[in-house]
Amino acid sequence: MDVLILAGGKGTRLSPLTKTTPKPLVEVNHLPIMDYIMRYVSMSRKIDRIIMYVPRKYLGDFTERYGKTFAGKPIIYITKKLPNNADALQYALKFIGSNAFLLLMGDIIFDANLDLIINYYEMHEGKYNLSVVKGYKIDKQICEIKGNYIQRISDRLVFEDNIACGIYILNKIDIDNKMHDYFDSIFDELSKEHKMIAFKYFGYIKQINTLDELREIESDLNNEYSYIMDTMYANL
Repeated sequence: MDVLILAGGKGTRLSPLTKTTPKPLVEVNHLPIMDYIMRYVSMSRKIDRIIMYVPRKYLGDFTERYGKTFAGKPIIYITKKLPNNADALQYALKFIGSNAFLLLMGDIIFDANLDLIINYYEMHEGKYNLSVVKGYKIDKQICEIKGNYIQRISDRLVFEDNIACGIYILNKIDIDNKMHDYFDSIFDELSKEHKMIAFKYFGYIKQINTLDELREIESDLNNEYSYIMDTMYANL
């Protein structure tokens, strides 16, 4: 399976750290966010190839750190300038070989076994798209779930406590040639079409959008979730 990592975010709310550094290369406890993502991608036996959407001006920073292959998995870099993640996703489809692919946002820290998530998707015979959801309350990308099926994704369902957290498995056939102005609207449409299932995850997944969130995650990794740092340094 291919993995697409959307790593083109500007990270304006992380300024001044993103003044000369792309958001996915901002350091968390002395390691770039992308290192944490690539660590768990490298552990997967089901991911064959990495497709990374990165800002053109920082391409050299990414290739210098991750090369043309990573842990034996070839990397394709996409640098076409596009207005948003929805357009980047649509454009990247032409580089993806198989129908199903793993989609990761380039600003998350997690400890998930990606092969377990892929196995869960395969148990459903690839009939549905999949969103990993986390059971804690947050004020964005709330998923309304009935059974294992996501009914809709909205920024307004604050009474729910399941959120989409940046890990998805998508079917090209379900999203190809669908134009969307906003990234979240892709998943909302799939949910309304009853083509989205939820993988409920109870481990560590957090997204970094602000300086406060970055500091919170650094504290997590220095304390309760220090095993993530131990794993990182043991495998560099």
